[in-house]
Amino acid sequence: MIPRTIHRVWLGSRPPDDTYLENWRRNCPGWQIRTWGNAEAAEIGVPYVRQALAAGKWAFASDYLRLLALYREGGVYLDTDVELAAPLDVFLGDRFSFGLTKKGRIQTAVLVAEKGNDVVKRILDSYSSSRFDRGYGVYDERTVNLRMHDVLRRMGIRPERPGPGSVAELPHGIKVYPRSLLCRPEQDRPSVAVHHAAGTWQDPYKRTNVFILPGGRFRLLRLKKRGNATPSTPLNLLPDEILRSRLTFRRWVFALVKVRAKSIDNEN
Repeated sequence: MIPRTIHRVWLGSRPPDDTYLENWRRNCPGWQIRTWGNAEAAEIGVPYVRQALAAGKWAFASDYLRLLALYREGGVYLDTDVELAAPLDVFLGDRFSFGLTKKGRIQTAVLVAEKGNDVVKRILDSYSSSRFDRGYGVYDERTVNLRMHDVLRRMGIRPERPGPGSVAELPHGIKVYPRSLLCRPEQDRPSVAVHHAAGTWQDPYKRTNVFILPGGRFRLLRLKKRGNATPSTPLNLLPDEILRSRLTFRRWVFALVKVRAKSIDNEN
């Protein structure tokens, strides 16, 4: 059974975004709302999380922390930019469930899990052997969505897109809900949660479009300011906004440095 607890994660020095907090309370009366922040993250001994925190990459530390909250206590995880359109009681009988994006990818703005769920444990364990900081400015920037997909694939499970108004039931008690229910409402279909993808955890600049030139190696990023930005706000791109060409370049530099270091060792 899923306890009546809503979990949210907020890391960093900025105050939490409470835009939809009252909306949650109104739709889920009697539910506990639990905020996981810097103090809880600091207690995690996983190197991946510690390195992400040291680099100020809050989103990647949050990826782990949301799963840890569900594994330890069970309940429903919500991104702070999720607005509820109905009570969450429909999920109380689930073991582990999520929705999909428009492109059929796993979305993690809304996650439901029972305490001690074995699938959640496997996803958490995938971080144990990972390092966020690979050295020379290269970070392991795989999101929790990709990790979930990889873990499920190794378990022989492929998330299926449910039909309209239906739920896909997979092995290990996994349920996949339609996008209209947990991500984007559609006309004449019930909706419980709306993910606004507002990027409230981001810097005052956010991505709007990425233009890919022929060959796929060069990308042009067009940015717009968030409403609370000022003309003097520095342009700090977050992990999901880093140009792939720049990331590829850093990896080439990393590889060349390793080759050079190896040749020096051979010479000695």
